Amino acid sequence: DLLILNELVESRVVTTNHLAHMFFDSKLPAAYKRIGLLKSAGLITQTRKRSITQPAILQIKRSGFNCLSERMVVDITWKNVERHNRISDSLLLHELALVDTKVAFVSQMQGVDNLHLVSFKTLETHLPNYSTTYLEREKCLRPDAYIHISNDSTDTHFFLEIDQSTQSHRVIQEKAIAYRSYYKSGRFASRKHRKSSPPESAPFRVLFVCRTKERRDNLAASLLDIEPPVLKQCWFASIDDVTANVLGDIWITPYEIKETRNKKRGLINSRLFPDNCDKK
Repeated sequence: DLLILNELVESRVVTTNHLAHMFFDSKLPAAYKRIGLLKSAGLITQTRKRSITQPAILQIKRSGFNCLSERMVVDITWKNVERHNRISDSLLLHELALVDTKVAFVSQMQGVDNLHLVSFKTLETHLPNYSTTYLEREKCLRPDAYIHISNDSTDTHFFLEIDQSTQSHRVIQEKAIAYRSYYKSGRFASRKHRKSSPPESAPFRVLFVCRTKERRDNLAASLLDIEPPVLKQCWFASIDDVTANVLGDIWITPYEIKETRNKKRGLINSRLFPDNCDKK
């Protein structure tokens, strides 16, 4: 129950299907039964349906938040939760794609040997205010999520960007430049090691999840137009491929488009844990 309540704090929009995959081994009847009890207890509420055929969205109530904060450390206030849960119709599909991606990571990594999902942070207040300088101006990076995966003694870090085909190629290029600049600055490495550290001591990737495969390929190719191009730090996949097999060979980089004709990468491939990050 506490895990469900915490997830409703962490994510802006959650459906019963999402919770079933994360906490009930994909068993919808068990999820419906438990969520029904939480509704009856007045801890969560069911909000709008997007259409008659689509599932309703679940959100935590103040009584549920109070119950959670009495039993767990919650680093956010109820006022911020209320603000966080106010979402416009135009952003709804974006937020659902974000939770779909989170569910893919959580459910598909269960039972994978030597691979552990340390964190998947989506809440704004949980994401550090990463900033970097490029093109002689400051760019504030606001990823949709930060992902930390551990493989035995190796830690790997990702920033997640959900693309809904609403941003121009130029905006995506600027993001890629900013992430590269942030990596090269060593700020991320210093934050992780809590002391001044070289960039290669804490490499990270940027995962772009796109609505379609055509959009995926076009965005990846657009990074080749940057001088110098961003070749390997940014990985692209379609939302359908992510929900079906997020750990599989579904990810493509500008490097693959340039050199190997769309050969794809897998997240559990050894290249997930590089000795250093792409200098370009």
